[in-house]
Amino acid sequence: MSSIANVLPRADPDNQFVKDESLVHQLPDEILSDIFFLAMYSLDITHPSQFPSLYTTRTIYRRLYNFLGVCTWWRRVILSSGSLWTLIPLIEPSSGGWVPRTTQLSLERAAGHRLRLVAHFSNPQDFIFGILSRHASQFDAINIRSNSADSICNLLAPLIKNAESGSASIKELSLCHSESLGDEISRPPAGVGQHVNFHASPPLPLGVNGLIESLYALRISGMNVNFEGLSLKTLTNIRLDSLVLGPKLSLVKFTEALASATQLRTLELISVLTIHSGWENISIGDVSISLPNLEHLYLDDLNLDTLKFILATISSGSHTTTLNWTHRCCETAADGSYTSTNIVFLRKLSRFNIDVLLFRRQPGEISFHKYIYYVLQAMPSVTTLCLDLVYLNYEVLDALVPVTRNITEKGLHTSAEDYKKQNDDPPGFAQLTNLYICRSHCHDLDALRDLPQVLASHRIQELGIGIGPECDCKEHHARAYPNRPPSSREGRAYRSLVYRSPPPEFQSPPTYDQETIDSEMKHIWDALENSIPRLVRFPGNSSDMPPVFGFASHIWQL
Repeated sequence: MSSIANVLPRADPDNQFVKDESLVHQLPDEILSDIFFLAMYSLDITHPSQFPSLYTTRTIYRRLYNFLGVCTWWRRVILSSGSLWTLIPLIEPSSGGWVPRTTQLSLERAAGHRLRLVAHFSNPQDFIFGILSRHASQFDAINIRSNSADSICNLLAPLIKNAESGSASIKELSLCHSESLGDEISRPPAGVGQHVNFHASPPLPLGVNGLIESLYALRISGMNVNFEGLSLKTLTNIRLDSLVLGPKLSLVKFTEALASATQLRTLELISVLTIHSGWENISIGDVSISLPNLEHLYLDDLNLDTLKFILATISSGSHTTTLNWTHRCCETAADGSYTSTNIVFLRKLSRFNIDVLLFRRQPGEISFHKYIYYVLQAMPSVTTLCLDLVYLNYEVLDALVPVTRNITEKGLHTSAEDYKKQNDDPPGFAQLTNLYICRSHCHDLDALRDLPQVLASHRIQELGIGIGPECDCKEHHARAYPNRPPSSREGRAYRSLVYRSPPPEFQSPPTYDQETIDSEMKHIWDALENSIPRLVRFPGNSSDMPPVFGFASHIWQL
């Protein structure tokens, strides 16, 4: 379905389809309309650039207008099918001024149907405000992205007014305030060992709470909600992304409001931060909530304090907990410290149930294997591990094995064993049932032959691997060394990581072409086919589509 628009013939006055000769013309209009709808919305995502809401909206409308130009029969069916026009685009053209005609035509053709708004702009015009004012009661879903928080608040005014009159109809509200309107959402910077003086994210208007209390789905990025006294009893999906709530008390108010979300099935907290104050005044056990219908808890880019607070606050249940581990997860807001080997703090996470762990190597990262080992040791409940953009070598594979079972001496230095001995009382080690390594590269294919020994330490049911020829070692190789800047605290210094480019004489290790990689992978697959129930080949290039949604969570989607 997704490629149908590419193969359909273009409209040609001299070569129209003949009704009696086309099987498709024998279908009732309602069936043909349903086929068009499926073809418009069945998106075959093959590249990260296809994720953003802007791309999705344009693709849907491009297909719709392609169908419109095929023949007079299709044109008649499409123009009379209001359900095909219910996605209302308010998109600012790259050339400047607004083109309201497409929006107005969609509103006219979708008359009598429930509507979904997609707005993407930097300088809103009165035209947009007028659309929302006149049609507020017709919208089921609102998706707004802008680099102006004030503009978002102004556009919410007619929707809030509609809710206050008792005629609220919106079921899904998605709002994204981002400094950049590119594909990626602007996220707060990581402290990397030093205090970052965050200010709370710009607030949504107070009246929005009345709108939220009737929603099924809420997605907020880059803006703040006053959660005090807010009822979330109708919500089934919540996503908070890239925002600073304020002091820790704001996080407590959020969890207190969350206690009312008894219908909640999905909760996503991504880059949700608090100001570095007040942590010492509120203990972890002060708040505890039960979410009986929760199915999926997704935590991404949270510092250790926030992570521990959320896991302790939400009572354990049958839901799946996924953690996307980033550099920020190594920070603790209580004292501003940062270390990749913060074993004491990591150990505090061992009592919480975490099912799925996601790791993405950052450009130039040289201690990736240590992160993996320490976290697997601190979170023995993990059963699924996903590694993305990995430089796969002996050290990374060895990090997947407990300290008592180093897989090989080849390629390992003494420090490789030393880092495993830093924790003399580990809480355990994860027993994996699923291991996924995607969009990665390797400079020594011999290392892959140790995979069977690595897997023998786990209970693998599914193994997915994607290794490609792309290598970023030359461009992103970095050297990290301690730098101790002056501290405002007497006798206190923070460790920060300073990166610099490699010298001109630096030579990347040799790489392999895809054919050589595939040949080696075939040998490994043959060796594993009788011991691993399911084997999957994943994309190997960094530009390919990540097979795990968490690795695209930084993109605002429809």
